[in-house]
Amino acid sequence: MKAFSLIFILSLSMLLIGCVLDSDFGDRLKPGAKKEAREAVTQIPPATTVMSGQPTPVSQNKPNVQTSQSQSGKLYQQFDAPPPMQINENTTYFASVQTTKGNMTIELFTSDAPNTVNNFVFLAQSGFYNGLTFHRVIKDFMIQTGDPKGDGTGGPGYRFADEPVTRSYNKGIVAMANAGPNTNGSQFFVVHGPQLTLPPRYTIFGTVTHGIETIDAIAQSAVQASRNGEISYPVDQILINRIDITER
Repeated sequence: MKAFSLIFILSLSMLLIGCVLDSDFGDRLKPGAKKEAREAVTQIPPATTVMSGQPTPVSQNKPNVQTSQSQSGKLYQQFDAPPPMQINENTTYFASVQTTKGNMTIELFTSDAPNTVNNFVFLAQSGFYNGLTFHRVIKDFMIQTGDPKGDGTGGPGYRFADEPVTRSYNKGIVAMANAGPNTNGSQFFVVHGPQLTLPPRYTIFGTVTHGIETIDAIAQSAVQASRNGEISYPVDQILINRIDITER
């Protein structure tokens, strides 16, 4: 009988200790915990599927360009090297982006990311972005564009290095999408969520100063499964009509 009582007391003690050690069990079942898990899964880093590697050496002259054709038959430009520095680092540049969902104005952060701004200005003034789609749209996360193939695998024909990130990924921030360190090209994204918890691996080079409602309109578009199964590909095409660069 004594042995039975001792076993019963030990079992009860182990049960109580287990409850104390796992006192957060109830918290894990709260709705908030499930919501946080969904958000963490949703915030997949903006990326391309271009293989990572060393940046392409910058051309000292205007890069050579050739025309390629996508599987859908669309023609697009391909350059053999990143452009030489052509912007004035003491000048503030603005990009007026006209889309089929409305317009937006982006202030470019020349002092934060001069090479990235220089690349964006070069591609915009070359007409590279005209007619490209927003191929990846995730509400409360971001909207992504800049791929001439329209499926997340395209770029301008070269790669260039990252630049330090000193700002947060707040709504309206414009940053480069990449496939790993130093694989920037032409794809970029605009933040739609209030503040993303992304690591500082995506060079920030601008912010939307006018046209937040355009970001909302694009982000709220109906989407379907993309080629990799992610529910982010717009049902109806959303296009960049043109991008104009101005100095102030």
